[in-house]
Amino acid sequence: MRCRIISIFSIPLKSLHDAYEIRRRILSLLHKHKPGKTLKVIVGGAGPNGTEIAAELAATVDAAVRRGLLKEGAMSVVLLDAAPSVLMMLPKRLRQCAERQLQHIGVKLVLGRVLSSVNGTHVLVANNPGQGTPASEPSGMPYDVCIWSGGITMSDVVRALPFAHDPKGRLPVDGALRIEGEDDVYAIGDCAASRNPFTHAPDPQTAQVAVIQAKVVAENIIASLTGESLKTFPYPKKWPIFVTLGGKNACGMIGPFLVSGYLGYVLRRLIDLHYFVEVLSLPDAVQFWRRGVDVYAKNEEGE
Repeated sequence: MRCRIISIFSIPLKSLHDAYEIRRRILSLLHKHKPGKTLKVIVGGAGPNGTEIAAELAATVDAAVRRGLLKEGAMSVVLLDAAPSVLMMLPKRLRQCAERQLQHIGVKLVLGRVLSSVNGTHVLVANNPGQGTPASEPSGMPYDVCIWSGGITMSDVVRALPFAHDPKGRLPVDGALRIEGEDDVYAIGDCAASRNPFTHAPDPQTAQVAVIQAKVVAENIIASLTGESLKTFPYPKKWPIFVTLGGKNACGMIGPFLVSGYLGYVLRRLIDLHYFVEVLSLPDAVQFWRRGVDVYAKNEEGE
């Protein structure tokens, strides 16, 4: 019931259509903006999606203010999560770097607070008892646009498959990416619970990882048909991790090294280019990548 109420009054962030709707709603309200009034945007869920969109909104508005396209205080951005930090699935140093950048560009962090309900004008939040804080009565936070990026779960189709599942509904796999207990059934991408043998942590649920997994599974299917040995997924000791944080800023880690600011942004864009080359022809990959870079540049300029 709680999720249904949230979905009625908020815009989800799970597809390209959702992104266009968020853009349309915010631009429409900004065009009607009255002097002295602040457009209040609340982003629920401080995972990678919620963190990146909150940062991009704040950075874009900041750039528009610098160019005189908007007045100071025209829009505020709040990032809300029940966890005590943003990006809880990432290393502590990276989380701290992200929080500093978010606060620098004006994102207000409301952490350790549970979104209990949403009505037409307010988001109702309460303390998260699981974080060691006493329970509290829900209090209201007024909003004009509420974006919901939390609560992403495994699809019912995957949950209904007649195989073993982990607590999140994903399919545990072995080193060759076969579903546990199966000799000829494989799983890759978001539905696969693949654990890194070096860190014992789940592999990131990203497109880059899924592309590598797909190549391994394709080779293993051929190997199983020809009687050859199966290939093991090439687990790195640590996956490179990057999060864009508005405009030409990003925080990331390559091994033990923390990278931030413009250098982080450049490395993140190069990782994107590498991924596009993996799935597209070289000319198409470069063209698609350049279009993305141009979009970020326009956002940085407040266009």
